[in-house]
Amino acid sequence: MLFNSHIFIFIFLPVCLIGFMLLRRKESDLWVIWINLCSIVFYGYWSFDHLLLFLFSITINYLISAPIKGKSKVALAFGIIFNLTLLSFYKYTNFLIDNINTITSHDYEWINIVLPIGISFFTFQQIAFLVDLYYGKAKLVTFNRYFFFVSFFPQLIAGPIVHHSDIFPQFSKKIRVPKHLAIGFSVFCIGLFKKVIIADSLAMTANNVFTFAESGGNPTFIEAWFGALAYTLQIYFDFSAYSDMAIGLAYMFGIRLPHNFSSPYKAISIIDFWRKWHITLSRFLKDYLYIPLGGNRHGTIKRYLNVMITMLIGGLWHGASWNFVLWGGLHGLFLVINQSFQKIIKLQIPWFISWSMTMVSITFAWILFRAADIPSVISMWKGMLFINGIKTPQGLSIPGIESGALINGVNIYSGLEIIIFALICFLSPNVSEIFSRYNVALIEGGYSHTKSKNKYLLWRPTFVWAMLILMLFICSLLKLGDPSDFLYFQF
Repeated sequence: MLFNSHIFIFIFLPVCLIGFMLLRRKESDLWVIWINLCSIVFYGYWSFDHLLLFLFSITINYLISAPIKGKSKVALAFGIIFNLTLLSFYKYTNFLIDNINTITSHDYEWINIVLPIGISFFTFQQIAFLVDLYYGKAKLVTFNRYFFFVSFFPQLIAGPIVHHSDIFPQFSKKIRVPKHLAIGFSVFCIGLFKKVIIADSLAMTANNVFTFAESGGNPTFIEAWFGALAYTLQIYFDFSAYSDMAIGLAYMFGIRLPHNFSSPYKAISIIDFWRKWHITLSRFLKDYLYIPLGGNRHGTIKRYLNVMITMLIGGLWHGASWNFVLWGGLHGLFLVINQSFQKIIKLQIPWFISWSMTMVSITFAWILFRAADIPSVISMWKGMLFINGIKTPQGLSIPGIESGALINGVNIYSGLEIIIFALICFLSPNVSEIFSRYNVALIEGGYSHTKSKNKYLLWRPTFVWAMLILMLFICSLLKLGDPSDFLYFQF
């Protein structure tokens, strides 16, 4: 069930909210049970078989939590192996078969496996809980509350990756239903607009260029950059839209989810980018992989090695493909260069140059993320580096440059669209800033207090803001049609 679908917006969500409002007033966990049932329906809508797997995963993790709390290393090891085995089987079995076939020249057939949606997210959440439970950083809770923590439908499919410390303290918080509904719905509408109007529009240009490269074509300079920039913006607006919608939905139920994006394309270094992009994944990788590997405690070389290992695994987490591994490795290399530069040269670079270098690096790396195979990546990179030549769209004449038809569906209007949406991305505040008066999202276990520099962009319960949100909602509904999946569903 997609957030950007009529059945979710007009049937599932209203029913879920009505039941919640009737039960939330009572001094019991009945409302928790109700949300859990709604989450089961939400997940089961995709696949009943995968729902059984999901329930099995939650049950096993909860059953071993008591012995883990009792400092049982065997139970902890079992829990981690159990979770990683499920994830690896469903996500990496056929990837492993492909590599075995390549190395041994065999022709083993793929196993018919359908990736359970959201498995990468709920697996990481449960591993973090078990590890923290063993080290005394988490407390045992009732099964209902644990089930809520894992299955809460706003964040279930594509995050944010919720930490137990984000959720458990909030069960006893009182809420003001009208306030939470108004603010939560407003946040949801902004996310819906970002997905339906912006991300899905950019997808058309990106898909046309990458499909051309995947079919053996060689995009020229403008074509390659149009495709690369369109996808760079698309993946941000698509994934941040999901996170914003999740935050808005959760807020309607009195729950604050972690802020997952802090205007990452305004970053002035790769280090800064990873503090702002998919913040909850960065937190997990740092706390449960980078630091256990040794972090920066054993010298510079070991530190850089730990960074590379963390980013390679982070890339593999995104998908069963060498493209993702190389993407993670490339970002690991960027981070190592960035850290070395700061430590050795200590040169203050003007922010615009630093920002430009960061954005170019990120855009080149996204090609690995989007392209279907390495030949497509090389074709796109060659185009971006002038190697495939250059031609301008018909109607745009520049002396010395060939003018002609670009890839089907790519034209001068594609460039204008990229410019407009890029300005929105770079100049507008993020959701946490717009709603900073109400602390709609959590950051690093605390509430975000970052405010928009423009007071007129701070949300208020006014008629003007109500009309603006209504306009965004109506525009989004008119474009819904056949709703498209979110990009991170495939991860």
